[in-house]
Amino acid sequence: MVKLHVFVEPVMLFLINDKVIDVGDAAATAAKLGHLISNVPSFQLTAVEAVEIGRELFFQADDVRPRLELLIALAALLGDKTDANAALFVRPAKARSRTDVQFRIVDAPITTLAYLMQLQKEGALPPKVINESIWEHAA
Repeated sequence: MVKLHVFVEPVMLFLINDKVIDVGDAAATAAKLGHLISNVPSFQLTAVEAVEIGRELFFQADDVRPRLELLIALAALLGDKTDANAALFVRPAKARSRTDVQFRIVDAPITTLAYLMQLQKEGALPPKVINESIWEHAA
């Protein structure tokens, strides 16, 4: 009898605003990339601190989306520290600090995130589909 050892990399899909990201093993990715978004090692951060880092990141980004590597680090951190796999950060036009940045986090069905990722790969992921698939169901 032959024993086969199959190594499958962990997959964790995480939606941040309008981008679906595969962060793999959330804890490992947060540990590896956490220095991009925090001076504190990821294992020392709490869920509340992870959300606050996200609020600060989107406050600083102003009208542009944060760089992809920052989104990956944030998605991994949120995935590791919360029960969520989707986050929405909205910076009002007159925001004066990170506390003005509104946020929502939810645990969305993995099948929905996989569908959204497929649409994203095809270049056809409009905000309306995200809203209908994730945020309206979470309300």
